[in-house]
Amino acid sequence: MKKTKVEIHEDIKYSDVTRGIVWPASEYDFITKKYAAIRKLDERGNISAKHKAIEELEAKLWRSINDQTAIDEQTGKRYEPLDHTVKHDLITNAGRERLAELATRESNQTFDYMAIGIGQKPPEDDDRFLVSEVTRVSSRATGYVSAGGAVIKHSAIFSPGEDTNTFWEVAPVDTVEISEDQFAFARVVFDEDKPLNHTFNADFFSISHFVYTTSSR
Repeated sequence: MKKTKVEIHEDIKYSDVTRGIVWPASEYDFITKKYAAIRKLDERGNISAKHKAIEELEAKLWRSINDQTAIDEQTGKRYEPLDHTVKHDLITNAGRERLAELATRESNQTFDYMAIGIGQKPPEDDDRFLVSEVTRVSSRATGYVSAGGAVIKHSAIFSPGEDTNTFWEVAPVDTVEISEDQFAFARVVFDEDKPLNHTFNADFFSISHFVYTTSSR
C-alpha cells in the first residue's frame, strides 16, 4: 500500500490585552477584598468557582471603564474608577519559550509577578526586562493568576503607598526581583496619550494582562 505523506502546518497565535485601572484610595478595601475572595477559592482548590468569580469580576470591571453601570451585588457599591488605559502589545519570544517549557514540564517557573516602569521604548521580541522598572508586586498575593479556557490571566494591585509616578510599561515576570535569569511573558508599553498616572496616597491601581491563544492550520 502506498503511503501518503501528510503535512500539517499549524500556527499557534497569541494576542494580548493589558488593562490598567486607577481607583480612588477610598475604594482600596473594597477592591482588594474582591481579589482576596478569588484567592481564597484558589487556596481551597475550587477552581471552577474561582474561574466563575474572575469572570464575574472582570465583566464588572470592563463595564465600569466603558461608562456602564457596574454594581457589586453583595454590598450594593458601584465600581467607579478614576481612569483607565488599555493596550494590545507584544508577547515576547521569552514568554513563548516559557509557555513551551511549562507545557513539557521542562520548567515550573511561572509568571507570578507584575512589574511596572517608566520606559517608553517600543517593545521588541527579545525583551526580558522593562526598560526602566520602578517596582513589582506578586500577582498571587495581591491579585490572581488563572487560566480560563484558552485565556491566560495575570492581575495585580499596586497600593496607594506607591510613589507618585506616570507609568508607561508593564510586564508579567517570573522572579520576585530583577534578575539576569528572569523571563518576561510580555512587555506592554501604553500609548503616548494613555499612560497610567498614580498619585501617592490619593489613588491606587490594578493591572490585568490577558493572553488569548488560538491555532490555525
